[in-house]
Amino acid sequence: MLEEERKRLDEIDGQIVELIVKRLKIAEEIAKVKNDNGLSICDTKREEEVLSRLKALAPEEFSGYIATVYRDIFYISKEHQREYIKNVL
Repeated sequence: MLEEERKRLDEIDGQIVELIVKRLKIAEEIAKVKNDNGLSICDTKREEEVLSRLKALAPEEFSGYIATVYRDIFYISKEHQREYIKNVL
């Protein structure tokens, strides 16, 4: 039973990695637009809007966890955008 559940988690983790990579590639495109238009990497208003929308999608008992995960994703995305602008653009 435990091994079966862990296998299910492993499969989900693989899907999550694929989606994070896709998200970071889109973040690169956003970095180009921001850089070309002199916009800041950080858009707190947008982040709060996204957090509100995503928390509303989750059952209430998980909404705080979703917010935590996405704050980390936002941080990583912004760091990646900064590195992308510095090293690629």
